Amino acid sequence: MHNFFSVILSNLFIALALLECQFKTSTRIYVVQSLLGFGFVLYCAALFGSIPYLVDSRVLGTAFGIRAMAENIGLFLTPMAVGEILSRTKHQEI
Repeated sequence: MHNFFSVILSNLFIALALLECQFKTSTRIYVVQSLLGFGFVLYCAALFGSIPYLVDSRVLGTAFGIRAMAENIGLFLTPMAVGEILSRTKHQEI
């Protein structure tokens, strides 16, 4: 049940950060980045803690490795995708 509330809270942090970006309020960028960081940390912690409930104990290490691999692939590809989008659209303001 703890993981469920962590996921809900992380989604709220991310939604608040996206709302701050959408309405272009006078909030500094470090506030938005902090909200995104808290959301990411809570979501990863909830996901990481859920793995033992989802897989058999004999393949637990493999499951953790696959989760880490998927996260690292996302962390590798996301900046490249954002850079490509920005270079194609020529928008400097987000």
